[in-house]
Amino acid sequence: MAYLLELLKALLYGALFAVTEWLPVGSEAHIMMLEGVLPFELYPDAELNRSFLSLFVAVMRLAAAGSVFAVFYKRIWPFSKRKSEERRRSILRIWLLTLIPAAVFLLAAVLIGTPIRAKMSSPAVLAGITILCGILLVLSERYIRKPHVFELNEMTLKETGAAGLAQILSVIPGVSRSGTAILGGRFAGMNRTSAAELMCCLAVPSLLGTGLLSLSAVKVPLTLWCIPVFLAGICGVFFMTVFAVRGLLSYLRTGGLALFGYYRVIAGLVLLILALVGAVPEGMVF
Repeated sequence: MAYLLELLKALLYGALFAVTEWLPVGSEAHIMMLEGVLPFELYPDAELNRSFLSLFVAVMRLAAAGSVFAVFYKRIWPFSKRKSEERRRSILRIWLLTLIPAAVFLLAAVLIGTPIRAKMSSPAVLAGITILCGILLVLSERYIRKPHVFELNEMTLKETGAAGLAQILSVIPGVSRSGTAILGGRFAGMNRTSAAELMCCLAVPSLLGTGLLSLSAVKVPLTLWCIPVFLAGICGVFFMTVFAVRGLLSYLRTGGLALFGYYRVIAGLVLLILALVGAVPEGMVF
């Protein structure tokens, strides 16, 4: 029964990671709050359980990258025999335009990500950044100019570069990778849905890279019993990625980012209260 509970936790962690990764609400604060309520208990030592959570999140990043690729497979895979030569070149161009800023993001994650996260990983700081980013999301809708890019094949390095550079801010705990990428694209002239689609394209190499980097940094003894836990988390990531990405694209056809901003303010306040009463662990694990 206890092991079954760990599998259910893994499913919940995976689903929560996927939803908060794809929606511009920030995954760190939500994972921290869930850890305060339902920590993993696979090991007798609390520190080992926290290390396992760090490894688990790294695997979930890889799963999220694969899941969003599956969602967009028909649109972004250039080697299908059914696609014309012109369409293949268009897709390869999109990949080239996204791989360049994704590489810059990964370089920034390697060079400055770890020291920044080490200094800004307390729950109170994370709550404050979550609230601040929520306010900025609400205000951003007032200053975004009229878009001139409505499809991915219309974008240039200007739009992908803006989204990629903005994404670098997500090395700061509490700053949403999806939110910064969407805003970067929006301020460069993309409409909401094309900016969100660009964010998903950027996510594939970005999450693969950060996931692999995190895997190499975490040291925790694993057993065969851990495999079903990872698989449960991957299932949660896959199904919620399909739901969250399609839901986000559908919503952004008519709605703006302010709703997510208001939600972030509420989530940040909840995390701050939990931090003040000592209901969440000190420091991030990923």
